Amino acid sequence: MASLGMPVSDTTIQRSVKKSVAAQTNSAVVRVVAVAEWAWRKGTTFGTVIVDLERRQVVELLADRSATTTADWLKRHPEIEVVSRDRAGLYADAAREGAPQARQIADRFHLLKNLREAIERQLGRFEAPIRESPLQVEDDPGTPEQICHAASNAATRE
Repeated sequence: MASLGMPVSDTTIQRSVKKSVAAQTNSAVVRVVAVAEWAWRKGTTFGTVIVDLERRQVVELLADRSATTTADWLKRHPEIEVVSRDRAGLYADAAREGAPQARQIADRFHLLKNLREAIERQLGRFEAPIRESPLQVEDDPGTPEQICHAASNAATRE
């Protein structure tokens, strides 16, 4: 955090987030949540973040990214109607077990990723080879009139 100009530790930030989450969500009903992984330590330790999408606030930071832990949290919140998640089976299993009443949806990032991959697959089938131009372009083609004149001369020769 020091590299970001923040003279606090990671645990201080996590404690602050959890404290504000506890204060905000004691009386709030959570109906639509997003579930995603996040890194406690860059590239080594991952947890699960749960966000209330209606209020756009972090609801919980779970210590790991396991289906069991996430399902347990979801079970404690039977009012959840929608779970937005990534394409990983881990969170799909957690939502099925912990919130069977909830509809599972893909988050926006993964919807766009799915769309892009489908378009790439479709366009990949129609690849056409690039043909060489019948015109020989010189390094200094000259004015546009000279180029048009050269093109018309080449067309009449064929």
